[in-house]
Amino acid sequence: MKSKPYIGVTGVTSLDEADGVIKAFNEAGYTLNSAHVPMIGFLASLETICGLSKRKQPPLTTLPALLKHVNGKAFPMIHYYADSSTAIPSQVSYIFRFFDSIYESGLCRALQLNMAWPEVSHIIEIKEIFPEMQIVFQVKSVMLEQGPPHNIVSGIRTYGENMFDYVLVDPSEGKGIEFDLEKSIAFYKELRERVPEARVGFAGGLNGNNVTTKVKSLIDMLDTSDFCIDAEGGLRNNKGYLDLGEVRKYVKEASHVLP
Repeated sequence: MKSKPYIGVTGVTSLDEADGVIKAFNEAGYTLNSAHVPMIGFLASLETICGLSKRKQPPLTTLPALLKHVNGKAFPMIHYYADSSTAIPSQVSYIFRFFDSIYESGLCRALQLNMAWPEVSHIIEIKEIFPEMQIVFQVKSVMLEQGPPHNIVSGIRTYGENMFDYVLVDPSEGKGIEFDLEKSIAFYKELRERVPEARVGFAGGLNGNNVTTKVKSLIDMLDTSDFCIDAEGGLRNNKGYLDLGEVRKYVKEASHVLP
């Protein structure tokens, strides 16, 4: 069955932030039974695997408690900042198996790899280890500069059918940079035609001030609301912390245009 579209808030690091995001979703009427499900993203990287402190990433030892806290209230996803290492499948396996077996226990079975063009063999290996893992392919800014949508979608198709549940057009990569509407439309149309099994999503500078306008423009130009959105950088304050007031505004405004 095709995965449901989501409205995402990424970058949660604590139980208090998780509570605030869940409350924002509840107040806006988003549940796991909604047409668009609420997604909460948790950032991770090799640094956090090694126990280093990263402000936007929760310590991995706290991940099971965070996932248990949002269980049944939101669609949880690990957003993994990966490099070109040959050890990516083992790194992913370490996160999903070592920390309270979050995959086997059903606490989290969704992964976004924040990297350009992961090795095909790595995706196949991850799918073999975790057959029910929902994987998000991130179209990064560097990829958008490599050519027209047709060429990039051709590259995505080389991974094979049913490798990716979602394709997220994300030129911002958490930096709060707004996505280009016309380029995003072109990608959506190309992806829906040639990678029909995957949901398409958009991210890039979304916040409470622009989400209604941006999303309404997408709906008008695509003649559908069948897509995902995600926000991170646009929801942070000037010190780089998640601003729960901005989260509430973003989710509330999104609910006016996305069911």
